[in-house]
Amino acid sequence: MAAKAAALKEQGNVKFKGRLFREAAAFYAQAEKADPKEVVYPSNLSASFYELGDYAACFQAICRATSKTPTTDDSTPLVQRLSTRLAKSLSYGVRSGAITSPDLRKQKVVVERLSRVAENTTSNAELTASWNEWNRVQSETDHVREHASDAKTRLSNLPKFKRAADPGLEYFSIGHDEPMSIAEDWGQDRSEPLKIKSFSQQRLSNLSFLFGGVGDGRHAFGSIIGLHRLYKDLPPVKQKAFKTHLTLLDHNPGVLARDLCILVLLDSLIQKKHDPETQAEIQATLFYTYMGIIMPPYCYRRLQDTIDATITNLQKSPPKVPKWVHIVDEAIPGIINGLRYWQSCKTTKTTQGILQHHKMSEISGLMNLLNPVKQLRVSPLDLANEEAVRIRKEASAIAVSNLPDEEVIRQMVPQVPLDPLPPVSQPAKRKDWIRAARELMLEIMNEANDKEAEDARRVNDEIEVEKKWYAQLRAFMPPSALRSRHEGFDELWQALSDPRSKQSKTNALISKVKSQILTTWQPNVTVCDKIKDRNTGYPDLNRDMMSAVELVKRVNERLVVWHCRDKGSPSFAIVNTFFDHVADGLKALEGRITLEILQGDLMHELAKMRMGTDHSRPSRFPRSYTRMWLSNVPDFTHGVLSMAMYCAPNLETQPDSVTASNCLLNTGAWKDGQQICYNYAHLFPEDAPRLLGCEILEADPWKVVTVRRIQHPIPLHKLASQEELHTWLSRILFSILCPGSMAQNFAGRIYYPNNLVTFIDLLIHLHGVGFPSHWLSGYLTSVLTDTLVSDVAPYVGSLPIPVSERGRRVARRKVNLKPWHADLENILAVSHEALPFPIALPGATSAEDLVTLSVPAPKHLASFVTAANLLIAFFPVMTLVFYKPSEHTAESLAKNMHRVLEGKMGNDDSVQVLTMVDLFDMWNGVIRWRMSKERVKKMKKEQWVMSPCRFDVQEAAISQFFASDSWKEEA
Repeated sequence: MAAKAAALKEQGNVKFKGRLFREAAAFYAQAEKADPKEVVYPSNLSASFYELGDYAACFQAICRATSKTPTTDDSTPLVQRLSTRLAKSLSYGVRSGAITSPDLRKQKVVVERLSRVAENTTSNAELTASWNEWNRVQSETDHVREHASDAKTRLSNLPKFKRAADPGLEYFSIGHDEPMSIAEDWGQDRSEPLKIKSFSQQRLSNLSFLFGGVGDGRHAFGSIIGLHRLYKDLPPVKQKAFKTHLTLLDHNPGVLARDLCILVLLDSLIQKKHDPETQAEIQATLFYTYMGIIMPPYCYRRLQDTIDATITNLQKSPPKVPKWVHIVDEAIPGIINGLRYWQSCKTTKTTQGILQHHKMSEISGLMNLLNPVKQLRVSPLDLANEEAVRIRKEASAIAVSNLPDEEVIRQMVPQVPLDPLPPVSQPAKRKDWIRAARELMLEIMNEANDKEAEDARRVNDEIEVEKKWYAQLRAFMPPSALRSRHEGFDELWQALSDPRSKQSKTNALISKVKSQILTTWQPNVTVCDKIKDRNTGYPDLNRDMMSAVELVKRVNERLVVWHCRDKGSPSFAIVNTFFDHVADGLKALEGRITLEILQGDLMHELAKMRMGTDHSRPSRFPRSYTRMWLSNVPDFTHGVLSMAMYCAPNLETQPDSVTASNCLLNTGAWKDGQQICYNYAHLFPEDAPRLLGCEILEADPWKVVTVRRIQHPIPLHKLASQEELHTWLSRILFSILCPGSMAQNFAGRIYYPNNLVTFIDLLIHLHGVGFPSHWLSGYLTSVLTDTLVSDVAPYVGSLPIPVSERGRRVARRKVNLKPWHADLENILAVSHEALPFPIALPGATSAEDLVTLSVPAPKHLASFVTAANLLIAFFPVMTLVFYKPSEHTAESLAKNMHRVLEGKMGNDDSVQVLTMVDLFDMWNGVIRWRMSKERVKKMKKEQWVMSPCRFDVQEAAISQFFASDSWKEEA
C-alpha cells in the first residue's frame, strides 16, 4: 500500500505544480487512505485545501497530519510548514465563519502545539508573521461578531458613486420607452414569457418584481395588465395560490409622489361609485396628469384635491392609501415634500409660463437617426396593418381548431344562436354541434379582428388630426363626454379634419380655442420639480407628447387590450384604454397583488435587502426577486458591473429570473455588446461567470442588457485563476482612480461614477462568488501597504474604453497607491467588520477615529465648465484632492492623475485623493468630507490645501483652493 500511496502522491504533486488543486487534493486524499500512518499525505492535502480556499478542510487535514507527528519533530521544516498553514487557515477560516469555535475547542491541543512551534522558531519570518496575524484576528473575533451587522449597515449607507457638483436629483416625469409586461417581455419584439402555468404553487404565491428607477410607472402598469392576463389563463387551483409583489423603487421622491397620485386616481376608478360624468372627469384627470402638460380646470381642481387628500392621508397612522399599496415609512417625508411643492405651484405656475417651456422636440427624430434598429422597427401587432390582421385571423383559426372540445362547449354553450348541446348519448349530433360552435367562435373572433382593425385605422387617422391640433395648441383634446364644457373645440377639430376647410376659418377657430385654453386651463403641476424649476421657474419640457402617446398605443396593440373608443379624442382613448386595463387588473387581483413604494438609490436599497439591514420594510416582503427591470438606470450607475454586483445577487436562482435594462442615455456611443460590457466591467460577456459569478445573457445597446444569477459559491476550478483575478482587479481599481474622460457631446455621455466604496463591495461580492479569502485579502493588503506590482496600465483616453485594452500590458512596476490611502481609511474604518476576510488596518480603525470637515464653496467659485452648464453639473465626476501647495497645483494634479498612480507625481506622500465625498453642493455652497483625526492634524501642521477636481475634463472645479485652516470641523 505504501508504494501505491507514493505513486498517488506523485500524481498529486504534478497536479499541484500545475495549479490544479482540486485534482491534486483528490490524489492526496487517496494516498492518505492507502497509507493512513504517513504524515506527508494529509500535509500535502492541507496545502491543496488551503489553495482551494477550503480552510475548514485544511484545518482538519493539518490536525490529522500533526497527530501523526511526534513532538520531537516540532522543529522540522514539515511541522513549521504545518504551523504556518494552520495560522493562515485559522485567520481566514475563523473570519469567514468556515471554522467555528467548537472546531477550535475540539482541536485545542493541536492549535496550542503548533502555536508553540512559532514561539520557539525565530528564523522563519513567514511563520512568525502568520501567527502574529492569527493572534490579531483572534483578538478581534468577538468584536467583529458583535459589530458585523452594524458595519454592514454603515457600508451599505456609504455613497457608492463620485459626487456631482449639483446634488439635486434629476426628475423624469414622463418616460421615453414603450411600456412592457415584465412577466412576458422586455418590450416590443423582446418576448421572454414566464411559464407560470408550470410553476409550483409555492413559487406562484411568491412572484416578485422590482422596478428600479420606476419613473412614471409605465412598466409597472404594463406588468399589472400582463400579470392579470397570465392569472386569467391559470386553472382555478393555481389562481388560488397566485400572489405577486411589485416593488416600485426610485431615488427621487417627487417621482414616487407623482406615481402615488396616479394610483389614488386609479383607485377612484376601481371603486366605480360615481355617475358617468364624474367617472369621465376622473378618467380625464388621470389622462391629463399622466400625459399632459396643461389640463382643463375641472381636472386641475380634482388633481389638487387628490394632492391635498393624499398629504392628509399620508400623515395618518397608519397611512391611508389604496389597500393594494404599501409605502415604506422612510419614503413618506420625501413624497409629502413633493406633494406640498405642487400645492405651492398654484400661485407660482401659469399656463402661459409652462407652455413657453414646452417645445415640440426634434429629439425623437434624432434618436431614430442614431438608432437604425429602432428606426426600422414596426409593431407586428399593429391593428391597422392589413397583413397583421391576416396573420391574426390565421392564428385565430389555428387556436380554435386546437381548442379541446370541452373548452369549446364551456365557452359556446351560453351563445344564443346555437341550439341546446346534444347529450353524450347522441355522439353524431354532439359532434355536429361542436363543429358549428367552432365555426361560430371563429366568426366572432374574425369580426372582432376586423372591428379592431377598423377602430385602429380610425384612431390612426384621428391621431394625425390631433398632431395638427397639438402643434397649434400644445394641449390634448378632451374626451367626448366632457366636450360640451369646451366651446369651439368640436368646430376646430372638424376644420382640422377637413382638408377643404378654409385656412382663414381654421385660423380664427385656433385663435378662439387658444385664448380659452390660456385663460381657463391650468398647468399639470406634477411635471414640475423644485430642482428642475429653480433656474427659470419651470421645467424644460422639450418633448414630443404625441410620440409619447404612440408608445402607449403600441403597447395597447401588443397586449391586445384595445376596447376603449372615444371618437375625436384619440390620445385620451389610447391612454384611457391602457389605464382601464390596469384598473381591471388591480380589481381582479385584489388581495393577490401588492405595490410597494420604496424611495432610495437602487444599489443601496438592494445591498440593504441582501445584508438584512432594510429594517423599515416588513419582514414578509421579498428580498429576492423573480425579475427586475432597471429601465436605463445602469446608464448612470456603472452599467453591467453594478448590475452584476448589486442586482443579480437579489434574484431568485431560477433560469427565468433575470435583471434587465435598456440603454437610452448614450445608445449611439457603443459599437456592440462587447464594448458596453468591457467599458464598465473590463470583461466580455463570456468572462462574467468566471469573474463576476453571473451570466450576461445579452448585452445589446440597441435592445436590452440581461443578467442572470448563478448559485454561489462557485467551485474554484470554474473561476478565474489568482493571476487572472488580480489582473482584472487592477483594471477595475485603476479605472476608479484614473477614469477616462467623458465625451461632451449629448449623445456620447458615458458616466463612470464608481468610487472606492464599490471596490470594497466588489471584494465582498467576489468572496461570496467563491474566490478564496487569502486571494482577496492579499490583494487588498498590497493596496493598503502600497506594495502592488502590476503590468496593467490605466486607460486615460476618451470613454468608452476600447476593447483592445483587454490585451494591453506594460512592464511590471510598483504603482503608487499611497495617495488613495486616506480614502480607503475612511471606508474601512467604519466597515472593516463587514469584510468576510481579515485585513490589518494601517490607520483609523473606527468611526471615532474620523472627523467630519466642511468648507463653504458657493457657486460663484465654481469653474466655468462646472457652473455654466447645469447638465454637466449633474455628472458624478467630483473628487477632492489634498496636496502641499509648494509641490503641486490643482490643475496639474487634475490633468495628471495617471502620473500620480505611476509614481511620477505625489510619490513622496504629498497628495491624497478622496473618491468618496459626503456632500458636494455648489447650490447651497458646501463641501463635506471625512478624514482621520491624525491625518487632519498632520495636514494642518504641514499646511496642506484641498481642491475639488473633476475627471471628465481633468480640471479643478473651483477657482481657488481651500487652505487647511479653513476646514471647519463638524459635530
